[in-house]
Amino acid sequence: MLAAGGNAFDAAVAVGTTLGVVEPYHSGPGGVGTAIVRLAGESRSRVLDFTGRTAAAADPERHPAETRDLGVLAPMVPGNVAGWLELHSKHGVLDLEQVLDPAIDYAENGYPTTYQSCSVIDEFADRLRPFPSSVEALLEPSGRASAPGIRRRWPLMAASLRMIAEQGRDVFYTGELAERMVADLQEKGGILTLDDFAQYEAEWQDALSVEYRGYQVFAPPLPSCGFQLLQHLKLMESFDPSELTFQGADTVHATVEAAKLSIADRIALAGDPDHIPPLPVERLFSSEYAGQQRQRIDMGAAAAVSGESYVSDPPADALAPGSQSNGGNTTHFEVVDRDGNAIGITQTLGGYFGCAVAV
Repeated sequence: MLAAGGNAFDAAVAVGTTLGVVEPYHSGPGGVGTAIVRLAGESRSRVLDFTGRTAAAADPERHPAETRDLGVLAPMVPGNVAGWLELHSKHGVLDLEQVLDPAIDYAENGYPTTYQSCSVIDEFADRLRPFPSSVEALLEPSGRASAPGIRRRWPLMAASLRMIAEQGRDVFYTGELAERMVADLQEKGGILTLDDFAQYEAEWQDALSVEYRGYQVFAPPLPSCGFQLLQHLKLMESFDPSELTFQGADTVHATVEAAKLSIADRIALAGDPDHIPPLPVERLFSSEYAGQQRQRIDMGAAAAVSGESYVSDPPADALAPGSQSNGGNTTHFEVVDRDGNAIGITQTLGGYFGCAVAV
């Protein structure tokens, strides 16, 4: 795309859509994402939030543990298509059909499957087997993935991408593709509606940032969990550089223990910003808080943790989040163009193959 005269945004959308074809276990039109954008000549970074939205009819009582990430009750309204097309319409310079052509070409004419792709499909085949359309799309008659190097084609994906290239976002959120997705999900017992799709919009936001040893580092705000990384950097900044010998045991220990503290805060504080208290960023990113958190690091022992996500019954000695008063399977890529436009996109299905249901 860059060689064809496109800019970073054209290239990023081409990469994002193509990855959704050749790595269908990581991302795709049914997924969600976030972009950090720096326009050439501007000093600020902005974020485009195209994470998903739950169905209006969603109710925790209707979501036992086994359906929260598998099956037709699990999916949100997908945001990737809205995000890709928003980035292209606002800042791209090439025609949309040209930008989506590589993804359409790979889907229609095929691509040789990698060893990694086949391994992932085999490893997570049990997620796919309850859903005949997913089995048909991804598994051989043997019930396994094809051998590495076999050319895989996605004719239905190619047709859908071509409709998006020709008709834009409306076909996915209010038109034929929305109607087909909703009808198929509802026939199988899902709760997403046409209204859920029609009301979806990607949202521009201001980025979060911290100063770290003379550098300004940016991350998306909620619902992204990027604040954990900025908090981690500020905690590491509280160590004198002389204390951090490259690959030294104490450096590795300090880095891991600092991450544990930041993760504990992320689990406690992250969520949908429309439904939780505001993130106390001034406190989280302050040198004072970093110093207090550093005092919790025992350089002679590893702290117990409850894991990387919320659990209702953590170990008794697991790290708790810090005090916020003053007394949370994915792909990522970045593109920078000749003019200095820069964009980083993280896009995901939430887990391997997302909810595992193919329309």
